[in-house]
Amino acid sequence: MNAASFYQQLAAESQMLEEHGFECWPDNVELARKVCDLEDGLHALARSLEREIVKDYRGRWIVFPAAKGNGRNG
Repeated sequence: MNAASFYQQLAAESQMLEEHGFECWPDNVELARKVCDLEDGLHALARSLEREIVKDYRGRWIVFPAAKGNGRNG
């Protein structure tokens, strides 16, 4: 890798990190917080679409219609 492509890659990585809310490469704690926040957001999106996100017995993520309520609300 020559110097020009090295610095282009650094600039691209820096921009990608900024677009995802990081000033620099995150440490383990920051990364864990981001992952938890992302998972919370995905579950909120799924609930708004009346879906559930779970892992199957093979460890694969699946999405399926949410179970209906207790009969009082639909």
